[in-house]
Amino acid sequence: MRSSSIFLGLALCAAGAFAGVNQWTQIGPPGFFGGVVADPVIPGILYANSGSSIFKSVDAGTTWNRTFNGRPLNLTADRLVISRKSPTVLYAVGGSGVLRSTDNGATFVVANGTGNNRLPSTLAVALAVDPNDSQTAYVDIADHLYKTTDAGANWLSVASLPDTTHVLGVDPTVSSKLYASAGTTMYASPDGGRTWGSKTVLPLTLINAIGAMPSLVLAGGTGMCRSTNGGSGWGPADTGLGSTTVVFDIEFIGNTIFAATDRGLYRSTNGALTWSLVTAPFSGRAVASITIDAAGSLYASSQVLYRSTDGGATWSQSAVSLSNSRVDAVAFDSNTRTLYAAVAGQGVLKTGDNGLTWTSLSSGLSTNIQVLAVDPKSPSVMYAADPSVGIYKTTDGGSHWTLMNEGLTSKFVLALAIDPDIPSIVYAGVSGGGVFKSTDGGGTWVRSAGFPEPSVLTLTIYSLAIYAGTANGVFKSSDAGLTWSSGSGLASVSVLAIAVDPASRTVFAGTDGRGVFKSIDGGASWTAVNHGLPGDGVARVT
Repeated sequence: MRSSSIFLGLALCAAGAFAGVNQWTQIGPPGFFGGVVADPVIPGILYANSGSSIFKSVDAGTTWNRTFNGRPLNLTADRLVISRKSPTVLYAVGGSGVLRSTDNGATFVVANGTGNNRLPSTLAVALAVDPNDSQTAYVDIADHLYKTTDAGANWLSVASLPDTTHVLGVDPTVSSKLYASAGTTMYASPDGGRTWGSKTVLPLTLINAIGAMPSLVLAGGTGMCRSTNGGSGWGPADTGLGSTTVVFDIEFIGNTIFAATDRGLYRSTNGALTWSLVTAPFSGRAVASITIDAAGSLYASSQVLYRSTDGGATWSQSAVSLSNSRVDAVAFDSNTRTLYAAVAGQGVLKTGDNGLTWTSLSSGLSTNIQVLAVDPKSPSVMYAADPSVGIYKTTDGGSHWTLMNEGLTSKFVLALAIDPDIPSIVYAGVSGGGVFKSTDGGGTWVRSAGFPEPSVLTLTIYSLAIYAGTANGVFKSSDAGLTWSSGSGLASVSVLAIAVDPASRTVFAGTDGRGVFKSIDGGASWTAVNHGLPGDGVARVT
């Protein structure tokens, strides 16, 4: 619906939001989380990589703090591995080659070797660490397997493989046994990679994950295959899983195996002969990774991070994360300093600690919320809108939600605004219906007969004025929605966002395709203010 728009931040403080408005500075989050790995000794310690950053949690994923930022040195961490022997040691590979940390991820050093024993390239595509020796690790670069036994000070080429290796695996009990995948081919080595005694082409499109136990090796890609003889022979292992399901990660917990896939989380209790789908709470959503900590707790990374303390029988949300998620709407309660976000697929979340932790408020609420509004006098009262369902209201801070659609001619609500002086008065912008007004807190709605446009994209109330952004500029009402007028300078321009500077009373409009405009005369005329603003679409201005 707003695919051409740029989202400028989550919220700006009103007092200083418009200082130097003719010049824009880029702001934004640190990046997106990748996979999650767990400390094998201390329960509840997790790490997650995010391109140039490493994040750490010491409370089972409830809160996260950045422990490493590689951006000043242009260091990246596309894949993160923790040493099972020495959990303070972490390795990462990315565009900078191999990185190594010996202080729980607080600092990383480049470990690409020196002199003649230096890696020939920084483009390492696969990484594995010996589970019994934190000094020993393997990387694949340009069809060659390299090994270090001194923590990356020196790397030696131990073997050539005919194809670029995508995944490396080390047997957890006999660390001289290695497994490697290259495209659809599985290789096995009995001697630390010096020789590769077996090669098998598997009926998988691409092998993404390798899971190894002393008597069982699994290869996951589009489907799953299994070997019970150290990789010499392979057979299908996708009954119940499906040959087209894409496997991203494999984890063993006792005799139970979990597979993270594009169709959800699967479980097997008979050595991968058959699989069953873990329905709750994943409901078929993709699960990117799964890991286990020292206490036996499982962590599955989907749209949020889930935790199981009973071997995967039940799951609870360990943390609410906005990583890799689309934020469709935000609202800020200045009284309680609480930020609310409508996140695609998750519903409404709130944070009271500047985004460190998030709490879901989505019980009984759609997960496709596009609009949010918070009562400025009673923060426990909120409104939310789903274009296919209509308007929801809560009076208990999001614990319970009720649909409030009586009088609306369409459920396609794109905007909501609450009168700051009389909060029982609420306005709704409806696609194909114009502006609707409620004087009883959303109980009933009446269309504003004087509104000239068929659809409303955004609504803002300031002082006694109501501003409505449409596909044909901004319209203003000074009589509670009875009559409306438009200004000059924005005709035929779609206005997606409107905000007012309380100090100067300047009105700002974010548009689709024309950047930001401002009005210093209450919306009578508009001029562009786009110097330094990247792109041309602005979906939020606060």
